[in-house]
Amino acid sequence: MERDQHIAIAPDARDRRSRVVMMTESGRHVWQVLAKPKILENMQGLDAEWTGADAGETGLEE
Repeated sequence: MERDQHIAIAPDARDRRSRVVMMTESGRHVWQVLAKPKILENMQGLDAEWTGADAGETGLEE
């Protein structure tokens, strides 16, 4: 994803052992336009065994 410029990785200024990963505009486009709609479409095909709480934990609700 970094090679395709969908994310940017930088050192964490507060903790040099850590790195901060940020989604780029290109990454947001891939997520919103390409990935998320396909995931939501596939999830609609799942059996309705998930409770509302389970579905909400995915963070994918529209």
